[in-house]
Formats: sequence, C-alpha cells, structure tokens
Amino acid sequence: MSLEREDIRTALKNKGFREKLKGDHDRYWLYVGEKQQAIFTKLSRGARYRTYGDDLVQAVAKQLKMTKPILRKFVECTVSEADYLQQLRESGVVLSE
Repeated sequence: MSLEREDIRTALKNKGFREKLKGDHDRYWLYVGEKQQAIFTKLSRGARYRTYGDDLVQAVAKQLKMTKPILRKFVECTVSEADYLQQLRESGVVLSE
C-alpha cells in the first residue's frame, strides 16, 4: 500500500494536527483543543519521498497509533477527527484536554 505524502499531510492538518517545521522533516503533533498531545509523526521533505511505500506507511501508522488500513481511511477522509480520537481513547491512550 502506498500513500502520497501530500495526502497524508492534508489529512493530518485537517484532523487536529499542527505542523512544526524543523530540519529535513516536517513534524505533526496532535492537539486536542489547545493542548499538545504525545502523539506525533514526521514526514520527509525529500523529493524521493513524495510517495510513501509500505514501510513508511507502516511507520507513520505506528507513530499515530493506528493500523495501515485505518491510516488509509484517515487519509481518504472516511475516518474523521472525532472517530480517530475515540479510537485512541478506546485503545487506552490518555488525551489531555
């Protein structure tokens, strides 16, 4: 399974993540309200990584505490921000609000 980096970026920004540019990667931290959470991922800026292959999709999914199929749905917008937060809570992730 592959995903376009720009599609991942757009989904993250639309679903509660804020971008922090640093070094050769862009970092995306989850915010609930105005509180930064301990969940983040990073996306490379390199031209080689416009399309994320299976290994990088797996790494991003793991950082976001979801499976690859859920990440695909997250990017395709069939999983909303509220669905994602509920899934995190149900899996035992404590979110500060």
